[in-house]
Amino acid sequence: MERRLSTSSFWKTCDSDGATAFNYLGSVLRMILNVTPPQRDKTSHSLRKAFGAGATAAVAEEFEQRLGIELVEVYGLTEAPMATVNRRHRSPPGSAGRASDLFEVAVVDESDNLLPPDTIGEIVMRPKVPDAMMTGYLNNDAATVAAQQ
Repeated sequence: MERRLSTSSFWKTCDSDGATAFNYLGSVLRMILNVTPPQRDKTSHSLRKAFGAGATAAVAEEFEQRLGIELVEVYGLTEAPMATVNRRHRSPPGSAGRASDLFEVAVVDESDNLLPPDTIGEIVMRPKVPDAMMTGYLNNDAATVAAQQ
């Protein structure tokens, strides 16, 4: 695992490690495209998927078409990663996707009543499996208590 992104060595690192997936923030995809040589195509690398969020539709489309790497948008919190998953072309554009296998996700009103699609409200979630959500700060019970108040 690399400590930081270096676009100048991105492809060298992926090739030497045989990487099949990576995590991104939206602007990173454009940066990778900008340093990708023209001969790099769908068959010239081992990458198959990238997980992240925030790419524009145009950049995401170019990235997938040119390099054949499936982009999977994921949304969550530090305490609850990958709460929702948006596999491009399977969820409505601009949505946060669907609940992942790890969490139940809903949108509710101020009285905790479930709201219909396309309605603004509060996102609530709960884990479906043990240890999907952070249970506390490592060796810092005081910080855990303070964060829950």
